[in-house]
Parts: sequence; C-alpha cells; structure tokens
Amino acid sequence: MKASVVRPIGGAIFLMASFALAAMIPCIANADAASEDREIVAYVAAEGESSRLAALEPGALDAAHGHVKRAGPILTFDLPDGPEGVRLEDRTECKSVTRSSDCQQFFLVAALPSRHSYIVVEGHYEGTDYILIDDRTGKGLVFPGPPQFAPRGDLILILSNNQLAKGPAIEIWERDAEGGAMPELIHRVSGKEAAATDRRAEANTPPQAMKLVRWAGDRIDLAMRYPAIYGRKPFTLRAKVERTDGAWQFAVIKPK
Repeated sequence: MKASVVRPIGGAIFLMASFALAAMIPCIANADAASEDREIVAYVAAEGESSRLAALEPGALDAAHGHVKRAGPILTFDLPDGPEGVRLEDRTECKSVTRSSDCQQFFLVAALPSRHSYIVVEGHYEGTDYILIDDRTGKGLVFPGPPQFAPRGDLILILSNNQLAKGPAIEIWERDAEGGAMPELIHRVSGKEAAATDRRAEANTPPQAMKLVRWAGDRIDLAMRYPAIYGRKPFTLRAKVERTDGAWQFAVIKPK
C-alpha cells in the first residue's frame, strides 16, 4: 500500500543561508522545535473543523518565511533543489450537485522545517485529507488524518477518526530521505477489541475519537473515547501500539 503523491508543478528556486554563533544553535533549535510542536498540537486539535483549520493558515504562512505564498485560490511552494515547486489550487465553485465531489479547498496549517514538512489540509464537499509536502523534493503524501511525528522524526502516526475514510484506523508510516513513505502498520479499530477487555464496550461500536497521549521509543499510548451506549455515559479506554520483534501490535489496556 502506498501513500498518494502530489506532483511538483511550477515554482521557483531559493537559497537559504543562516548564520549564528555556535553557542546559540542549541537554544535556537529548541525554540524552533517547540514552535513546531505547537503548530502540530493546533492542527490536531482542529481536526474536522474547517473554520479552525482555515484560521491556522496566516500563522503557518509566517512560519514558512516566504517559501509558501497564497495568491487568491492558489498556494505555491518554493523548493530549494530545483526549478519546480508545488502549486495547489482551490476549486470552490461547483456547477452542480453531481460535481460536488470535485470541490476542493486547501489550507496550509503548519510549516515544520525540522521535519522537512509542510502540512496542508484538503477540504472536500464531505470530509478532509491531510497532505504532507516534503520541503526538499516537493513529494506529497495524502493521509486521512493529521500527521503526528515520532520523537526521532522518522515515523509518522495517523489516527484517522474519519468514518468516510473507513476509519477509525491507526497508521504508522516510515518516511524516507526523498519524502516518500512506506506503511509499517495499518490497523482498523473495531469495537471487538474493546469489548473483550471492558464490559461497557460493544463489539459493533468503534471509538468516536482517538488521541495520542505519549510516544516514547517503540511504544505509543492512546486514549480512545466511546459514545454513550444504551443509556450508559460516554467513557474512555486506554490502548497502546507497541513494536515487538520488529512488528507493531495494537492492544486495548484492561482497566484496573
């Protein structure tokens, strides 16, 4: 299984140089990483809310330092390694209901230079996709949920709560130096795993939403929120995804 690709189209070359005292570099790097982490938290928190996602674009454009530009319905991305860039164009004037699936609107929601990534939300007539664009090559990966990054940066976690995208699902992708990625795990989350560990859960009721709690090494801790069922109150279960003997395994954690 491969992630979808966005082709580079048009654009410009830029050269970027920076000069700093050696003693200042760790402080600058830490500040940049913290700023990027805040951008990631913001677009994850705004998942599924078009107005909140759109409101993130001005800040993301500022964080891109002029390398991404908005001109009306068009977003353009400059790349450092060649004459081609990336061009994304909104289509918001659908002529009929039968063509509503062709509607698309793009919002830049994050510029993450330490991850060599721009994150773009593509809004459709129904639902959204997230495009990770590599800031070196222009390659794009399309995911059904907001990308979240491993502490060491080479892995991407996707928690898809989008029922239109056959969610909920957990995806882990390994990214390469060219901006491509291969899946290490794609797991559809049903209600069966929760029902086997907690009497409040029903086998035919998947979680409403999943949230990353902690990612440390080869273990990812999640919180899964379940809706009210048969008059019971909503509840949350803990789950984990852990790599053992080279393979990722998902498990719901039994309540104490």
